Amino acid sequence: MKVLIVILFDFFLLPVLLFSQDWQTYPYYPANTEISFPRDEGAHPGSKMEWWYVNFHLIADSSGTKYGVMVTYFNNQVKILNITDETNGAFYPGSQLGVLNSGTNYLHLSHISSTNLRPDRLLTLSSGGQLKPFQYYLNAVYAGRCVELFLEALKPPLIIAGSGYLPIGSSGSSYYYSLPLLNVHGKLTLAGRTEPVSGIGWMDHQWGNFFVTPNSKESYEWFSVQLNDNRQLVFWDIFTGQNKIPRDKAHKMCTISFRDGSQDTSLSFSIQRLAFWRDKRGLIFSHRWEFTDPLHNIRLLIQPVFDNQVASVLGSMPFFEGSCTVSGTWQGEKVSGVGYAELLHKYSPPKLQILLPAGGDVYQQTLPASWKVLNPDDGVPLTFLISLVNDSTKAVFPLLKTNTIKSISLPLNTIPPGLSYRLMIEATSVDSLLSAKAVSKPFSVGKAAVSGVTVFPIFPNPFRKFTTLAFYRKAATRDPPFLMASICIRNLLGERVFNQDVHLPSNAVVKTFWGGVSSAGVPLPLGVYFVQITIRHSTIVQKILLLR
Repeated sequence: MKVLIVILFDFFLLPVLLFSQDWQTYPYYPANTEISFPRDEGAHPGSKMEWWYVNFHLIADSSGTKYGVMVTYFNNQVKILNITDETNGAFYPGSQLGVLNSGTNYLHLSHISSTNLRPDRLLTLSSGGQLKPFQYYLNAVYAGRCVELFLEALKPPLIIAGSGYLPIGSSGSSYYYSLPLLNVHGKLTLAGRTEPVSGIGWMDHQWGNFFVTPNSKESYEWFSVQLNDNRQLVFWDIFTGQNKIPRDKAHKMCTISFRDGSQDTSLSFSIQRLAFWRDKRGLIFSHRWEFTDPLHNIRLLIQPVFDNQVASVLGSMPFFEGSCTVSGTWQGEKVSGVGYAELLHKYSPPKLQILLPAGGDVYQQTLPASWKVLNPDDGVPLTFLISLVNDSTKAVFPLLKTNTIKSISLPLNTIPPGLSYRLMIEATSVDSLLSAKAVSKPFSVGKAAVSGVTVFPIFPNPFRKFTTLAFYRKAATRDPPFLMASICIRNLLGERVFNQDVHLPSNAVVKTFWGGVSSAGVPLPLGVYFVQITIRHSTIVQKILLLR
């Protein structure tokens, strides 16, 4: 039997299919997991860390004001209550230390603090001494702000990672389930005004032998998404202490609830950071994201409803906990919805180190350049601009822009020799908020010379169509206005196949091109050739490879 329920908001119309199935009856034992209900909704004494987390997207029945709400209770006695007034762009964070009493075998917890006249409560509803499966009551208060809400799950528990048990970075392991769609109604008090509210919610319960805080060495970016076509996702990236995200389930995970309540997991997804934001303390968070999962053909754009939704735990340990909007496509169909982003990871400008050039004189035909980012936040697409800087005049000559290569070879036959240069690399994020530059040690080009004439390495080498021979002559006082460079090219048998004379004016770079042909213009076969250059009775020879 199917019952169709429609929850109406002014921001979307959400159809929900309820199924008469065993998950709506306690006890409930999901397949392929050790987690059972109601037992594991309660506390787990001995867990290093345990929390009960809920977020809500609510609308006031009378004023039409939209609210985002997040409430979390930790087994270290901390409570967080954050309210986002989405209509007026105001954020009201709050946290406090108290005494958490949390029973086992089913959900019934209270949090008592010195500032609250009555304790917070989060518990499973009951009637006639019987628990009502997956129906809850929440009352949370902080500094005159209050939410009193009734929650009812509309879909079965989402068993994270398929089994409900997974590693959490390098800190340990965790049991984890979510209730991805809650029907919510009750009242909200803010700024002295109490209003009836209704909407949807999300619940997480996580416990185990792990430990993370906003100040942990390993940090994460976590997202819950509720789409208006009755599909939900939860996904995250965990950054290592070296600011990398390994592609394993200890550091990234996506779990999906489909329309019919069936579930799947994916590691094929990626989160691209499209923008960053700096708060008034100088902390930088990612601030706009594109989620893509080729396994399920999903592409979603997620962005906060407004910028400043940064909270802190007990006046320290800041983190971003933000209500978001969602739009995109799923298997080519347009979708939209709402979400929450919990960001513990803070970003820093890139720290660049240039490895090459190492300085000194450069005689090769190309200049090898390489660099690395010492704080490589995985998922931060950086663009690198490589420029040449004249060490004397400080003139800057842009050479190349790239966002993928971290080592290149730069041709030197167009760079005037005998001068001192530095390589400058500038790295910027996609929105330019994160940026930095590094400059190499000084180097000079082409000091190998024949009779006072600098002969550049032949480039390109090997070549297919044309290659370039280049010369630079810095004339001395008694030098004639022109010198002659005689070019003779021989094959492996020593036979002369091409010859040419090149005039060399003073203080100028002169180029000549060879197209792999004989002096008569006949194409030569592929192979190795020797280029003999004679100036004022002095000769040098360079080897070159002709490809076809």
